[in-house]
Amino acid sequence: MPGGFGADGESLGGRLVRGGGADQHGVLLGRGVQPGSRRAIQLSSRYGYGGSTPIGRARSKPAVAASGPGRKGSFWLGVLGGLFGALLGSLIYFAVFNYANLSFRLLAVAVGFLGGLGARLIGKDGSNELGVITATFVLTGIFAAQYVTAKIWWQREISGEIVETSYEATVGRAKDVVKVVPTCSDEEIRIYLAKGIADEGEKPEPEAVSDEEIKDFRDNSLPAMRDLASGKITKEQYDSEHATEAKKQKADRDSDEGTFNAFFFIMLLNKLNIVSICLAAGLAYKMSADA
Repeated sequence: MPGGFGADGESLGGRLVRGGGADQHGVLLGRGVQPGSRRAIQLSSRYGYGGSTPIGRARSKPAVAASGPGRKGSFWLGVLGGLFGALLGSLIYFAVFNYANLSFRLLAVAVGFLGGLGARLIGKDGSNELGVITATFVLTGIFAAQYVTAKIWWQREISGEIVETSYEATVGRAKDVVKVVPTCSDEEIRIYLAKGIADEGEKPEPEAVSDEEIKDFRDNSLPAMRDLASGKITKEQYDSEHATEAKKQKADRDSDEGTFNAFFFIMLLNKLNIVSICLAAGLAYKMSADA
């Protein structure tokens, strides 16, 4: 029929769209259009029908995505990133506490942030497992930094009062004494003894040392130190003479270690410390799990 309508009043385009395969062949042939001809290609472009017919060659190919997928995430790279971030944060945390003498416990949150950031940037793909591992790295780093800092402080302020009495340590001290009193003059001994009784940071006062103290040092302490420095007193002789003292020192050190562990445990139970550690672990988990 004229105007592109069939006997039932349906347009040619409607039949082409509704039909498929052999039906489209029949519709085209019924209208005097040869499949594969220029006219068939024009109809294909106009009405957008498909099928397995030769006309199907005129259909446009699907558009390719403008941009390809991003870099695929890696679980193990995330673990490595979390470890690196937690290590870096722990070193900064330790440096601030130990060298800057700042006791800002909430700084622990920064360790959690750097751990989570490392896992997020390097791993790309987050997961619950990665979050747990990163949080574990962060907790380990914070505990290690706090332990080392507390240990250094304890040895400097408390444990330093225990004088090492082993043979090697005593020989080292004896050699130092012999160097500072080479002629054994009263003035050399007076200055040495004044430095020994002065507090840290305090200026020595040689005039405070009496003549009796100088004489006692020259007659009793100095000869033994010279024998130790020269090796005249052997390790076996020294150990046999100081066995009781060595046992006492070992007992003092064992007691000191137990006292430190109790001190460190109490320090961990500080409310602000617990809150900061929990915040650090939670932040590291959240950032790693949602990476």
